[in-house]
Amino acid sequence: MRNRCQVVVLDFLRVGGRITRLDVSYRQIRLPRDLFAGKDLAGVGYVQRFADFGGTVNRTTDAFVATLPNGLRFEARAEVMLATLAVLVERFVDEEYSWLDASGRVVVDIGANIADSVVYFAKRGAAYVYGYEPDPATFAAAERNLDLNRIRNAKLVPIAVRGETLSGHISFADVLGQAMNQYPELQIVCKVDCEGCEYEIFAPELPAPAGLERVSQIMIEYHWRSPQTLITSLEAMGFRVETAPGAPGVGWIRAQRPS
Repeated sequence: MRNRCQVVVLDFLRVGGRITRLDVSYRQIRLPRDLFAGKDLAGVGYVQRFADFGGTVNRTTDAFVATLPNGLRFEARAEVMLATLAVLVERFVDEEYSWLDASGRVVVDIGANIADSVVYFAKRGAAYVYGYEPDPATFAAAERNLDLNRIRNAKLVPIAVRGETLSGHISFADVLGQAMNQYPELQIVCKVDCEGCEYEIFAPELPAPAGLERVSQIMIEYHWRSPQTLITSLEAMGFRVETAPGAPGVGWIRAQRPS
């Protein structure tokens, strides 16, 4: 009750989930109980949804491997196992990024996390995916996941993307420039989920980056602030914009260039 997990837990138990002092189990998944300490007990909801989708989880010597019914695999250390299940449900069960038309296009993925979205776009027919992830531990996990799934049409870059070029960062304009130089004949679509840096990348006072006319779609997850400045900037750049709320404090912006 203290962590407001009781509704999720009750639903989990009603469909046949089990929680003991040693483990949490549902269908083909059994995980150690200590992964679900405190507020993480709400993670049983993701266990249920992942298992119902046909996913499995196996333990190796020093990590867990979550496997989707299509054979895609993602490795996770114990401390991020539940977070990994959450993003896999969002990516492959809910298909949050299905609105983006990656087929035959170059995808710029800002906030690549563990490469879940990079793999998703690569498997949906992207010509190439550039994934940007600045956190060293997360970047290392992303590299392992690309190898696990034999993804060859993608490149991971360990750097943060910002609106302007700063020390230790790369500008959005430079990111687009690299994609255009490598694939001059292809359209670009962008996914942005970088926990707040979206307000820097699309700040109203910044000029539109060169080559923006090659970008056909942009999908942004905004965080903890009104999305109005993002909407204003994107509309000024010539995009049609729609918004949709998500979890408390976050939401989605979908921007598409008119045909």
